Amino acid sequence: MMANTLADSESKIRITATERRSVLRVPTAISCVAFIFLVLAALQISVAILFAVHRNEIWDAIETFNPSAAKETLAIIALGTSIGSVIVHVLFAVLYFSLALFIRRAERWARIVASILVIVATFGGWLFLRVSSQLIPAETPYVMLEQSISSLLRLTGLWLLWVPKSSRSYFATRRTKTTELKQPVARDPVALGTAPP
Repeated sequence: MMANTLADSESKIRITATERRSVLRVPTAISCVAFIFLVLAALQISVAILFAVHRNEIWDAIETFNPSAAKETLAIIALGTSIGSVIVHVLFAVLYFSLALFIRRAERWARIVASILVIVATFGGWLFLRVSSQLIPAETPYVMLEQSISSLLRLTGLWLLWVPKSSRSYFATRRTKTTELKQPVARDPVALGTAPP
């Protein structure tokens, strides 16, 4: 009798472990989104490097737009433009990287923030393309390619976050199930042979 109860208790523990593994498994769609966000982070870093390297071209472009400006003013504007662009792109890279991690943990707020970021970055990216083609005209083909790839990746990521059933159920159920699974299995002291006779 005691052996049967102990076996039942162990089977409950095994079932719980199996359920835990199935609940914690990240769907393929979410893994793809995380990978897409890591690629987007790398692309943001590449654009930041582009602005850091082409300071002279930025200076020349600003001088063309402001021929009567003093050299000191041009220097401040060119430096501010380069540094500002680098900071913005590095911040976007950090956001993409962080969201890739939080999305894999099924954080609902991360899915909402990622969706907003994707929409803002898609529209902002094409605005950036117009500005960068004036500041660094020699790099316009690269920036166009980067923006095209980024837009495709962002829209694919947005679709993968909301449309596949596996994604929706992952964000809808994971938190409650893991909370339930974290609760310890009630063990009968008599079944385990630890209760006083």
